[in-house]
This record gives sequence, structure tokens and C-alpha cells, in this order.
Amino acid sequence: VFQRKRLVNLAQRFNARVHIDSSGVGEPIHDELRREQVRVEGYKFTHATKKDLVENLFSSVTRPKA
Repeated sequence: VFQRKRLVNLAQRFNARVHIDSSGVGEPIHDELRREQVRVEGYKFTHATKKDLVENLFSSVTRPKA
């Protein structure tokens, strides 16, 4: 509860968009934040989306710096 309230306060203070896990256990939290007028975008974790995240991370860390 404390962390959710803190997140709500920070998001509202900075008018921030929050990206949060909206699959499984994260879905109720996503819904609570939406009800509290937080600009929240859900991200569904699946085997395919996890693979994409890891590949993009790997690519960004191994890419030579210009």
C-alpha cells in the first residue's frame, strides 16, 4: 500500500506516464492505478515479449558507441 501511494504521488506530481506489468498479479495493481487517475500503460509479459525485451537489451548493450 505504501509503495502504491508513493507511486501515485510521484506520478501525479510529475505528470508521469507509468509502465507496469499488467499480466497476472500485476493486473489488479494496474487497475488500481488507473482508478486513481494515474496515466498508466500496462505491459503483458509473455514468452514472446520477454524474448523481445532481452534481445533489445542485448542489442543496446553490445552496440558499439558512436
